[in-house]
Amino acid sequence: MFLLLFCTSVAVTAQVSIQLIKEQLPIKEQSRKEKQNKLYEYLTSQELNIQRSFSCSFAGELLPIQKDILSDLKISYPKYDFHIAKMNVYLDPPVKKFDLILISDSASKNVLGHIWGNFWTLPPSESFKSILKGLKSDSKNEAINKVKNLARLLVYPSNNSVGNITIKNKKIKAEIKSGSKVFRLLEIQITKELEFGNLSITDEKGNKVRYFV
Repeated sequence: MFLLLFCTSVAVTAQVSIQLIKEQLPIKEQSRKEKQNKLYEYLTSQELNIQRSFSCSFAGELLPIQKDILSDLKISYPKYDFHIAKMNVYLDPPVKKFDLILISDSASKNVLGHIWGNFWTLPPSESFKSILKGLKSDSKNEAINKVKNLARLLVYPSNNSVGNITIKNKKIKAEIKSGSKVFRLLEIQITKELEFGNLSITDEKGNKVRYFV
């Protein structure tokens, strides 16, 4: 009798689990499609062509992000999603292909801003400088890790690397290296309460560079 009741209970539990999975699959698929639609809307909008120096169009390909980088980004920024799109860029003949990094809101799926993989050549969205503004950390180490993980994403398309990261004078600075040489600094303002402000990218001496905030 006990065995019969146990088996019945297991069968019912299994049926409930299967039903829950079936119900969740359409929701996940709907969420995935909504995300793709939002990305496509952004990639085909005029937002990317407000610069007079060049124009661009979506090349139809979303590129994978290295798993460990993406995993660390989701830990540091659980409310954000990260994407890389291949773009056709019209600077001068012939057409060139560049990678575009996009950051979107996980809940609304709306794209919050973008920066080019070759960020020293092409300008980011106006919104990118405040992409982290208001985010808080529980410790200096956590704040540094957040900046490190963002920097790893920025250098990923160009195969550059992240060097030393320091926190001083209400700024976190991450070195961006090409080979063994530091050629850019990612700077993010931070308050004594460990809340992020605006970010910028400068040259290795801290001077503002062309095509950036």
